[in-house]
Amino acid sequence: MRHVRTGDSTSNAAIVTAGWTRLAEEGEEGPDAYVAAPAKGVPAATVVVGMELFGVTAWVRKVCERFAEAGYVAVAPDFYWRGARRAELGYDDAGRQEGFRLLGGLDRLSPRRD
Repeated sequence: MRHVRTGDSTSNAAIVTAGWTRLAEEGEEGPDAYVAAPAKGVPAATVVVGMELFGVTAWVRKVCERFAEAGYVAVAPDFYWRGARRAELGYDDAGRQEGFRLLGGLDRLSPRRD
C-alpha cells in the first residue's frame, strides 16, 4: 500500500492509502483487489467497487480513491484473476474482445466463491 495525494489542489488534497492486496490466506491462491482507505481516522464503511469489462482500470482505481477521500474503504476485486491477474485492457476492439473472453471464463458462482 502507498499513500496517494488526491484532489485538484493542495487545499482540496486528501491523503489516502491505496494499492493492490491479495484476498487469500497466505500461501493460497485467490483474487487480488485494489483497496483505498482514508489515511487517518476511522472509515465510515466499506464499499465494493465493481470492475469494468476492461478490468480494474485506472478509472476504477480512481473511483476507489475518491471513496477513500470521502471517508470510506473502497475495494475493487479483480474477478479476472484466474485468466489474467490484474488485467487492465485497452479501450479498443482488442481490449473489448479480450474482456469478453475473460468474462466468458467466469461462471456465475466464481465471484461469490472468491
